[in-house]
Amino acid sequence: MSEDRSDEDSIMDLWYSNWEQQCVEGIQAEPDYEGQLQGEKELYSQQIWSSFQTTATAIAQLYKGY
Repeated sequence: MSEDRSDEDSIMDLWYSNWEQQCVEGIQAEPDYEGQLQGEKELYSQQIWSSFQTTATAIAQLYKGY
């Protein structure tokens, strides 16, 4: 009986090991969304800052004439 239990445990350990390995491989195969998000955040921040500077320059030009 204990031998049956031991065989069953070793099979379950092997299955869990394979399953865990598949999970790790699946996670590692996913794209780096955090890196992409950070890059997009920086890009959009630069675009917003550029738009702000352009708008501020245009407003300054309007008031320069007065």
